[in-house]
Amino acid sequence: MPVATTTERAMLVSLVERRSHRQRTVIAVIAVILVGVFSLRAIAQQALNMWWFRTVSDVPIWRTTMVARLQLGAIALVITLVVTGASVYLANHRGAAEVDRPKGRILKWYEAKMGPAHTWLTVAAPVLFALWETRRVASKWQVWLLFREGRPTGIEVPELGGDVSDYLFKLPFWNLVTTWLSWMLVGAIALALLVYLVNRRISLTHFVSRSDQRAVAHLSVLFGLLAFVKAIDFMVVQQRSLAMSTSGAFVGAGYTELTVQRTTLYTLSLIAVVVGCLCLANLRFRLRRLAVIAAALWGVIAVVGLYLMPGIVTRLRVAPQEAIVERPYVENNLEATRSAYTLNDITERSLVEADPTPPSLYLPVSAGSAKGVPARVPLLDPGPYASTFQVLEGRTAVKITNVDLDRYKIDGELRPVLLAARSSDAGGLPQGGWEQRHLVYTHGDGLAVAPADEVRPDGRPDFESLTGEFEVDHPELYFGEGVKNWYAIVGTERAQQNGATFDADTGIAMNSIWRKGALALTQGELDPLVSDYVTDDSQLLYRRDINERLHTMAPFLKFGSDPYPVVADGRITWVIDGYTTSDTYPNSQFANTAGLAPDSDLTQGRFNYLRASVKATVDAYDGTVTLYRTERQGGDDPILDAWSRVYPGAFTPISEMPAGIRAHLRYPVDMLKVQTNMLGRYHVTDPDLFLDGSRNWVVSGDPGSDIEGSDPAPGGIPPVAQVLDTSTGEGPRWVGVRPFNLGSAANANSPRAALSAFALADNDDGEKLELLTVPSPDGSDGQTQIGGPSVVQAAINGDTELSQQFTLLSAGGSTVRFGAMTLVPNGKDVLYVRPVYVTANGPDATQQLVEVLAYADGLVGRGSTLEEALNNLRQPVATAPETVAADAGTPDG
Repeated sequence: MPVATTTERAMLVSLVERRSHRQRTVIAVIAVILVGVFSLRAIAQQALNMWWFRTVSDVPIWRTTMVARLQLGAIALVITLVVTGASVYLANHRGAAEVDRPKGRILKWYEAKMGPAHTWLTVAAPVLFALWETRRVASKWQVWLLFREGRPTGIEVPELGGDVSDYLFKLPFWNLVTTWLSWMLVGAIALALLVYLVNRRISLTHFVSRSDQRAVAHLSVLFGLLAFVKAIDFMVVQQRSLAMSTSGAFVGAGYTELTVQRTTLYTLSLIAVVVGCLCLANLRFRLRRLAVIAAALWGVIAVVGLYLMPGIVTRLRVAPQEAIVERPYVENNLEATRSAYTLNDITERSLVEADPTPPSLYLPVSAGSAKGVPARVPLLDPGPYASTFQVLEGRTAVKITNVDLDRYKIDGELRPVLLAARSSDAGGLPQGGWEQRHLVYTHGDGLAVAPADEVRPDGRPDFESLTGEFEVDHPELYFGEGVKNWYAIVGTERAQQNGATFDADTGIAMNSIWRKGALALTQGELDPLVSDYVTDDSQLLYRRDINERLHTMAPFLKFGSDPYPVVADGRITWVIDGYTTSDTYPNSQFANTAGLAPDSDLTQGRFNYLRASVKATVDAYDGTVTLYRTERQGGDDPILDAWSRVYPGAFTPISEMPAGIRAHLRYPVDMLKVQTNMLGRYHVTDPDLFLDGSRNWVVSGDPGSDIEGSDPAPGGIPPVAQVLDTSTGEGPRWVGVRPFNLGSAANANSPRAALSAFALADNDDGEKLELLTVPSPDGSDGQTQIGGPSVVQAAINGDTELSQQFTLLSAGGSTVRFGAMTLVPNGKDVLYVRPVYVTANGPDATQQLVEVLAYADGLVGRGSTLEEALNNLRQPVATAPETVAADAGTPDG
């Protein structure tokens, strides 16, 4: 390494050194001003947050959160600054060693690069390091609050001991503490060592013979404290973290973890205490060699016991007899996983039951049809219909980007309906500028609504048929989707689009120069401060995007990917699912999140505990936010219990939710996807069957929408909602269905085409999930197999008449695509429904429903409606339970 000369300073050092005293003063003043501006902006943002929180909740969420941040930050700042600062001060206080002590090449290079800047560094480094650690520790305020408010669950953790709450609430906090202390001491050691090297009181090449005893004692104390911290880490954190080990065939403490790694951690903790005592003893005795030997032994045992031996024991002891050795630990994993994802609450029954009681979802047979007809199956898939809705129902300065599927009573009958919000469109404003963006075009324009189970004669959505069914008092959507980081100021002297007025008081009053200035400073815009349109009667509507609003108000919750609008009591209300998660639930498997939308919070980081405990609502007009606690999952959620103690009054019992909104709740979609992903393996409760994988399922593959079959969607077929008649006296129910095939998600070559089961999520209940299994899906008992979605798609692809029709429809460049593959439970049988769409070329082309396909017993029926497609199956009626068959008509042969 070439040694730098005194003229080869580091760039920043050289820049400062070459300046005159006046120039350095100017630079310092500019730096202070910049720091002041950024600090003032941060203060303005916190003031704006405080005012905003007062408009959305009476609960002191902002204050409680800020106090927790300050508590952690103050502790981290003071202790880190004292330890690192004192360490550097003591190292400098020793002074330089004899001038004739030789310098190494690295030291010469460093001195040449830094020069007098070394002194600045020793002053600035502890401060910057302390600020960095303070910010990192303060960001973990949720860990601190859960540690403080968590309570025992009464559930003991097998093998490792302790209550589940010790892992959910205490383990993350102790991990935070030991990590912070470890990094703090490492930083103090590094800074002190740097000073001692520059002062030549420590020699790395001749550490024992040429190092100053007091310098060595100083570093020994720091190393000793670090050893004690690691001892606590081994005993408390890492030992309990074995309950989340992923080294085996399942998550949790298995044979290897309990016999090898736990013993190693006990040993390492003991040696760490010995190393710490030897290091501290260097204050009076010269025990350097002994301390180094103990530290080396520590490292060797760590490598052997934590990395080498586990692999050897697993290969020689566990692998040859896994079912015997791991059986009790697999039972722990099964029990914990099923509890962590509430899989124990799922009702499981066979599709074909030897039970005189009719199955709860048996469909009555409709006269003139070949199969039982569901009450209403959606034929319009909401996913690809956003552009069609925009073309047919779009308005100026608004845009439809998302279509949602829900159910409503139309003329006394429960029917599936598509709803799409006309949200504000920042990219589609007729005129640009601050005034137009924030004062004029402030809101969306109501909903576009069409039935999902029928279309106009030309195959397009029938918006006119529901005219008058969805009247609302305030169609203006001030709060919704697609308006992130877009504020609006209402009640100004400037008229809003369409002459709208905002008559609520849920915004931030802009009645002082301080509030206007805070907004101007945080947004980097002078307009709010100088505009004559903004008066003392104006209100700031801030954080208008649903996800942005909820994430700021309740950052301790995770929210789903798809808020949907509900029309009830003359208002439009957004509904979204809120979840609590943890990654420290003992012995529970980490979630398989395949199929979740990328914008779902559940895709951000891993977790092995999940509760759908909250239903959040946001009024689309005035932005009122309410967090409702669900009955079953929310009532059995220790994490939400802790947050309820942190923020008393933040959660409202769901029994207090208005009936009109509650009638449109649904089973949480992301929860359903995670649970069904986990059920592929965890529907099995026998450890032997679990380990050999012979009963594994996989969520049926999504055949995609391309007629060539070239775009299979990843993550498995999504749940599809439909209205089903029941024979339980409850009337039609709005349920979501997701099918399984035999096979394993871990092996792409293992899935079989036969249907093995399907999950039914009762949206009308909101927390009820049922699993219907197919007896002997592999056909081993001689029963006829039921084909899965891939079998259905193969039958559709093999229909020559359909292929010819698709070719004709594609003529001229039109695009033919499939809609969702819908599995329809039909008593002891199932049928599949799949719509076919065609879209012409051009930017304003709309999608049309051209055909409905139905599949059962190997045959494909086609028609312009579902009824016609079922009639064209030309199959005999399935045997129905007597109580249902008595009311059923006789279909045509």
